Amino acid sequence: MTWLFLFPLLFGTAVYLIMVMTGIPERPSAAAAAAYSSGIATVTIGSALKGVFAIAGTSSPYLSVYWAAGFGLMGAAVLMQYLYSSRRAHRNTDPSALPYQ
Repeated sequence: MTWLFLFPLLFGTAVYLIMVMTGIPERPSAAAAAAYSSGIATVTIGSALKGVFAIAGTSSPYLSVYWAAGFGLMGAAVLMQYLYSSRRAHRNTDPSALPYQ
C-alpha cells in the first residue's frame, strides 16, 4: 500500500510518455484507451486491497484475480491499439501503390 501511487505513475505516465516520444500513434483508439485505463485501475485496486488485507492481518486467494485481470486488460489494450493502427495504416495507403490493382 506504500507504493500504491506507483502503478498509475508507471503504467499511465511512463507508457504514454514513451508513446509521445516515439511517435507511435498520435492518439490511441477510444476502446484501447478505455481498456488500458481499466487495467491500470484494476491493478491499483488490487494493490490497495492487498495493503488493506495486510493491515487487517488476513489474505485472500482472489487477489491474484485482480493482477491477472489488470494485466490482461492492459495486454488486450495493446493488441487492440496495434490492430487499430495497422488497419488505419492500411486504409491510408495510396490505392495506386497496391500490387493487386
